[in-house]
Amino acid sequence: MHVPLRSGGVLTLGSGLDVDVAPGRSLAVVGRSGCGKTTLLATLGLLRTPSAGRLWLMGEEVTAISDARAARLRNARIGFVFQDYSLVAHLSVLENVLLPVEYGARMRRREARLAASAQLEAVGLAGFERRRPRQLSGGEQQRVAVARALVRRPQLVLADEPTGALDTSTGENVMAHLLAACRLSDAAAVVVTHDDAVASALDERAELRDGALHRPVPA
Repeated sequence: MHVPLRSGGVLTLGSGLDVDVAPGRSLAVVGRSGCGKTTLLATLGLLRTPSAGRLWLMGEEVTAISDARAARLRNARIGFVFQDYSLVAHLSVLENVLLPVEYGARMRRREARLAASAQLEAVGLAGFERRRPRQLSGGEQQRVAVARALVRRPQLVLADEPTGALDTSTGENVMAHLLAACRLSDAAAVVVTHDDAVASALDERAELRDGALHRPVPA
């Protein structure tokens, strides 16, 4: 499978490359800068389309699906956590968490609000529903992003350097909340990181090198 890189090059992923993570489990993807970690994550999240080869996601071939179908799959099955939080400044915390509900399959308003409040409670932000992002610390904003990623109970959570903009202590707390929430929701998590401490906190670790994921050989 060949995926275009922003730099103009091409990331060639080996034939039969599998990203296999069980529900409730987590995988850290590490590798040198520029090796294609973020591109791999974007491909798994149906944000980038391979220029050659075939892509299967959660048992369904998605190589050539339409943009509309890709958007529906992302909303129904995939949650995203970005390094820069990507919160909407003029919306409240609760409204930010509800965004995936607004753009996806309809949920009853009361059901949606209960789901959002439950996720905020799970990440330690019960009572923060009416605040705006500017009233939150960096760690609190990232926890809102985690709650937003999980509000529709996705099967897969993709996180791109989720602690890259945080200090060590805050980053550890955010990762603990993310992993606990994924376990509680039975969601598989794939986390791209350059931080060994973050990678060590996840259930499994793999290095992206030469278009293949290399997992440590058990001792």
